[in-house]
Amino acid sequence: MTIGHRVLCSLPIAALALSAAAQVQHQRFTPSDLVQTTRLSGAPAISPGNTALAYIQTHYSVEKKRQTTQLVIQPLGGEGHLADSSLTGEIVLEHSTDVRPSAAASGAKKAGMKPAQPVWLSDSALAFVVLGDGESTVYAVEEKHKGHGRNSGWGKPKEVTRVDAEISDIAYSRESGILAFTAPVYTGTSIKQTAERDKNETQDRADSGRVFDELWVRHWDAFVSPKVSQIHSLRVSPRGLVVAGKRGGAGPHNVMRGTTVADGARFEAQQGFVLSPDGTRVAFVAKKPALEYAWQTTSYIYLASTDSDSNNK
Repeated sequence: MTIGHRVLCSLPIAALALSAAAQVQHQRFTPSDLVQTTRLSGAPAISPGNTALAYIQTHYSVEKKRQTTQLVIQPLGGEGHLADSSLTGEIVLEHSTDVRPSAAASGAKKAGMKPAQPVWLSDSALAFVVLGDGESTVYAVEEKHKGHGRNSGWGKPKEVTRVDAEISDIAYSRESGILAFTAPVYTGTSIKQTAERDKNETQDRADSGRVFDELWVRHWDAFVSPKVSQIHSLRVSPRGLVVAGKRGGAGPHNVMRGTTVADGARFEAQQGFVLSPDGTRVAFVAKKPALEYAWQTTSYIYLASTDSDSNNK
């Protein structure tokens, strides 16, 4: 083979190499790709019959300068597998925010309700939380007609209940119809009482100063609040309707209120809680109220009734 033949044979190989290099460069994962990657927010929720998966996903667009949050319901097979791998989940609710500083300064409106913390009430009803400024609203959506994928559809969100606090750790028991969650309150008070106290204490104030009468002032990078995270329960039907208790109360019930271990001292549920299989009791971890929080790290497991018609002792 002559030198000319070698050069001619090398040209196609060089062209392929350049093409492959250009393709690799085109597929390179850039910082822009990283910030625009769709992310899951919080834990996904599987329906009781393993027929659907609900989750919250977020996406940021560099071009539009918008942050989008979506509530997605993905149909599953009976064993928890995708019912049809070619189908994508149905976007039930979408919230979009203009993240530019100029938009925040001008008070631009946000599009839609921002969903969080999905929890199944039944195989055909899903509840979720929308957090506001110092308040939370629980909504529910129902499946319009049975089926999976193209044969399914979800209705518009309807309000279940509104709470004057930012709630978290939401859970539901189908057997007892108990919807439980944690909310920041003053020890031994209800959410309503806490909201009224905040209003009375702040309506005439022009400062944000705080007085500490205990040594435990700061935990890591945050000041210790006089409010504590306590567990509340509410009776809700599988279709998202609030059910009143035997005593007529339909509002959230503080299950940690009235316990003899609290007795007015700081009593805070740590790391959420766990509902019993029948939903009548709740287990949680907390420090003993009599201990000095600044000097003690010992925690205990406590049990309390979720029924508002019962007294916890």
